Amino acid sequence: MPLKDFISKKDGDLDEQETNFVAKFATIGLTLGFLPAEITANQTVLEAHQTAYHAMVAKKAEAKAAVAENEMKKSEAIAELRRIAKKIKGCSAYTDSIGKDLQIIGPDAIPPDLNFVKPSLKAVLSGGVVVIEFDKQEMEGVKIYSKRGGETAFTFLGIDTHSPYHDNRVKLDPTKPEERQYYAFYFANDYEVGQQSDIVTVVVP
Repeated sequence: MPLKDFISKKDGDLDEQETNFVAKFATIGLTLGFLPAEITANQTVLEAHQTAYHAMVAKKAEAKAAVAENEMKKSEAIAELRRIAKKIKGCSAYTDSIGKDLQIIGPDAIPPDLNFVKPSLKAVLSGGVVVIEFDKQEMEGVKIYSKRGGETAFTFLGIDTHSPYHDNRVKLDPTKPEERQYYAFYFANDYEVGQQSDIVTVVVP
């Protein structure tokens, strides 16, 4: 029966393997008749890789910490920019020219084409409750429709203006799993607009 490759596949395991080899081959190698120069050359190659590996691990840790630090400082900076911009715009001497010069005026928002807007839904089960996540975009909210169990048609379930929507209805038949399907439309001024979302399905056990 052929043996698997003895070289460890994971970098951390390979590092331990090299440490063990370097520590023990110095003695065993002489017993086996290897010249000291060859043993030293072997140690140099393996230890060079270990040094590079440890440096890589350290830099990855530094990079992860740097990313976390940047995200924290970015959040603080954005909050401060919003605060000071609001205060600047409240000054009696403020003009649009000043706002443009400081780049604290956003670009004109392009209104969506209400004929083609389409929600995107995601339904997951959490603690026995169906959680329906949706992308609100620039719309007021969504109207959600549902069909479950043996129902043959979708019926209106509810309106939500902030994702997610929670469907905590009890099952029609508590003795067996219940499949639930959902779709949604955006609404504006209480009227449905755009295209129906794709239907998403989840099973309540």
